[in-house]
Amino acid sequence: MKYLSKAYAYFTIGGKDLDTNDFTDHFKIEPTEVGENRFKEKFWDYKIEAEDANEGLDQSINKLMETLNPKSKEIRAYASKKGLYTKIFVVIQSENDEDNGVFFNQAFIQFLNDLGAEIEVDVYNN
Repeated sequence: MKYLSKAYAYFTIGGKDLDTNDFTDHFKIEPTEVGENRFKEKFWDYKIEAEDANEGLDQSINKLMETLNPKSKEIRAYASKKGLYTKIFVVIQSENDEDNGVFFNQAFIQFLNDLGAEIEVDVYNN
């Protein structure tokens, strides 16, 4: 049986006072999505798709860290100064009752700390 589960990881920064254009210009990273959530807070997302929910998810998280890690402490200071939140989402879309797990290494945990970010892991069973 072919492994069908998919996954992705993304970083989000948001809040009522977020200026998405200013964030993009300041950090020189193009978002994959910007908008407003149901709480009327603006958000800026940077998403990395994964090939699958196993090795692909690890690669997705690594690419996210490669892009954001050099700026993580500056992003944390930016968010703190403007009263914004930062979060990393890990999403698994499980297919065919496949078992999936998530492992976070020390580098990723340090990255979360440097960003001052929370983490949310969502698993959806199709």
